[in-house]
Amino acid sequence: MSVFKRNIKGHKSNRWYGKVRVGAGHWRIVALYSDKVASERELMRLQSEADQRAAGVITPQMEHAGRSLAEHVREYIDDLRRQNCDSEHVYICELYLGKVIERAGWRGLAEVTAGSFQRVLVEIQREKSLKGATVNRYIARMKAFTRWLFDGKRILLDPLAGVKPGREVSQGRRALTDAEVSALLKAGSLTWGRVHARAGTRSRKASPMERERAYRAFLLTGLRRAELADLRWGDVHLSEPAFLQLRTEQTKNDKADQLPLHPDLVKMFRSMTRGTAVDRVFASLPTKSDMLADIRAQGVDPNTQGMGLCDLHSLRHTFDGLVIRSGATVKEAQTLMRHSDPKLTMNVYAKVGFSTVAGVMNRITLDAPSLHQGAPLMHQKTGMLGLGTAQNGTTAEGVSGGKKRAKLPVKHGANRTSGVLEPTGIEPATPSLQS
Repeated sequence: MSVFKRNIKGHKSNRWYGKVRVGAGHWRIVALYSDKVASERELMRLQSEADQRAAGVITPQMEHAGRSLAEHVREYIDDLRRQNCDSEHVYICELYLGKVIERAGWRGLAEVTAGSFQRVLVEIQREKSLKGATVNRYIARMKAFTRWLFDGKRILLDPLAGVKPGREVSQGRRALTDAEVSALLKAGSLTWGRVHARAGTRSRKASPMERERAYRAFLLTGLRRAELADLRWGDVHLSEPAFLQLRTEQTKNDKADQLPLHPDLVKMFRSMTRGTAVDRVFASLPTKSDMLADIRAQGVDPNTQGMGLCDLHSLRHTFDGLVIRSGATVKEAQTLMRHSDPKLTMNVYAKVGFSTVAGVMNRITLDAPSLHQGAPLMHQKTGMLGLGTAQNGTTAEGVSGGKKRAKLPVKHGANRTSGVLEPTGIEPATPSLQS
C-alpha cells in the first residue's frame, strides 16, 4: 500500500493520494496530506476502517453516533424540502422537534429515549395547557423523525416505536350561528391595524376585504380550504349558467365536478380584478385565528355561540345547513356537498340546533280533540307513534280493550289541530343557524 501524487495539467500535485479497497475489485481514490509520512498513516487507517466496515465490525449506526443531534435534524428538514413537502408542514416539524429536543436536553442520538420524550410531553402539556390533539401532533412529528433515522440506518432501533398517541376527546365541529356569519361578512370594514393572532407568519396576510370575499365564497360554495386555495380564474365561468369547474387534482376525491354559482358570488367575482387562467382567485386565505378574530371584532364571542369546534371547515358545515334550510332534498344536498354517502350529509354535517328542537316542542299540544276521541297513540306491534299508527287503525282504546275503531283517513296537508297527523318532510335544520 503506497501513496502517490497525481498529475494535474502536466504538473504533480502538492497533495498525496492513495487507493482504498472498498470491496472485491473496487477501489476508491482518497485525497491525503502534503506530508508523505502522515499520508501513509492516514491511508492505513482508512483501509483498516474499510476492512472493518466490510466485515461488519463498524456499522453505519456507529458512524452516525458521534454526530450531534442538531445535524441529523437539519438533514431531516432538508430531506423534507427535497420531497416538496408543504412549507407549513416543514415549519411545524422544525418547530416541534426544536421544542422537544431543547426541553429534553438531547445532544446525541443515544440520548433519545421513550421515557425522556414522554416526560417532556407531560411538561409541555402542563405549561401550555395543550389538548390531546396537539400532544398527538408532537408525537407524530417526533415518531416520523426517529423512523427516518431508523430507515436511514442512522440508529439500530427506533426508540419511539412503542410510543402510542393519546386519546383525543373532541366535541365535534359545529356550524356557525347567524350572528357569526353576519360578523364574518362585515370583515371588509375592518382595518389593517387589527392585531392578528399569527402576526409574522411566513405567508402574506389576507387583507380585510380578501378575508370577507373568502368567507363569502366558503359559505356559498361549501368548498374545502385546499379546494378554494387552488381555485384558478380559468375555473370560474360567469356566463349563464354560472358555475365553478373543479379539477381532478383540486378535489378531495380526485374527481372533476361542476358547482353552480350563487348570484351573490357571480356579482362578487365580476367586481374582482380577473387574472390569467392559471392565476389563483384568492392570493391568500384567512386562517382559523383570523376567522375567530374577525368574529370577535364585531362583538360576538364564538365560545358562547354553541358547543363544538369552530374553524374554517365549520363554514362547510354552515353551507350544508343553508342548503337544507332552503328546502333541498337529501339527494340535492348530497350533490352540492359532493358526498359519496347521504348519511355523511345528513348525520355528520346537518345537525339539529337547540332553537329548532325548541320550536318543535312549542308546537306540541295535549289539547287536540283527537286525544279525547280515542285517537291513535301507539301501534301495538311496531311501537311507532303518529302517522304509522293512524294508518294502521290502532287506537288507544283498541290497544287496551281489544276494540277496533274504523280506520281514519289520512289527509295530507290537513291542519295540525284537526286531529289528523300529517307526514313531515326533512327537518330543515342546521346546527346553529337560528330558525
